[in-house]
Amino acid sequence: MRSRTIGLLLAILILFSIAACSSSKSQSEFVTARTIRAESFELTDSAGSVRAALEINDGAPQFVLFDDDDNGRLQISLDAAGNPVLSLFDASGGRRVGFEFANGVNPALFLRDENGRLKAGMQVQTDGAPLLFLRNSTLEDGVAVTLIEQDIPVIALSDPQGNRRTFLGLDDTGFSGSLIFVAADGSVEAVVP
Repeated sequence: MRSRTIGLLLAILILFSIAACSSSKSQSEFVTARTIRAESFELTDSAGSVRAALEINDGAPQFVLFDDDDNGRLQISLDAAGNPVLSLFDASGGRRVGFEFANGVNPALFLRDENGRLKAGMQVQTDGAPLLFLRNSTLEDGVAVTLIEQDIPVIALSDPQGNRRTFLGLDDTGFSGSLIFVAADGSVEAVVP
């Protein structure tokens, strides 16, 4: 009976050893795993405040950096169409700068005022031409600079309603320029020279 008890104890010890080895192996595999899955990751400072977060928001991934007052100041995300967006926010949470794809296609930089209104921007247009614009208080393009046709530079000035009223541009040789004045109805009033 005594040898049977000793044998049983040895068998139990062996089983515990095997279970412990396999348990430590799976723990070590978990620690050295190449993929970690989670719904969000947060980086905190020594006081426990969240300073950065990587998470899923409305089905899209985003990375946010926070200031000392817990305001999100920089965000990298994907828009609804899956295009990348880089946003910079002011201290009150207003989006002031956006690097994104206008219409999901054309790379663009947009600058907004403290009320979130688009005031200036730079983008590549659908035809490949660059565009720089400044908007007036009615949020219409006040000044636009672009290249047209055969890389001809053009500056367009608009009235407060956004109607293009004056154009300054060079001809296709690049040595002669014209100043064109346009009436409110779109008809040409004068051309110099």
